[in-house]
Amino acid sequence: MISHKLCWPARDVPGGFATDGGFPFQMRALSMLFDSTTIAVPCTRRGRHDGEAVLSGRNLTVVPLSNPAGDGLRRKLAMTAWLARNGRTLVREVARADAIHTPIPGDVGTIGMLLAMLFGKPLFVRHCGNWLAPKTAAEHFW
Repeated sequence: MISHKLCWPARDVPGGFATDGGFPFQMRALSMLFDSTTIAVPCTRRGRHDGEAVLSGRNLTVVPLSNPAGDGLRRKLAMTAWLARNGRTLVREVARADAIHTPIPGDVGTIGMLLAMLFGKPLFVRHCGNWLAPKTAAEHFW
């Protein structure tokens, strides 16, 4: 699993990671479909503990990536440096994986999608948009 979902060290689980929203529940459910699951996500040192849920599941491992910098165009430009910093880790994890799951739209998810295709891995995409009404160049690309 390669996602843009920001995670952080879990407050109550030494060595564990947490985030907010429905992501931890989705990852736990997906982990039940496989012998093991690796989640490669941007991580920060400090998190927002309100609504925090620990990432857990069957043989679930979190591989921390650096947090992409900036917003909008600044973030898009910074992704080259981010990929240089995290590319080796992503390539290693994709090479080890039997299949890749990634959410789009998103820059990290798109990189995961492209790596899965490059390595010929089965790809499961969670598209958070409308496949039938692409408006941007990125939506047409996906």
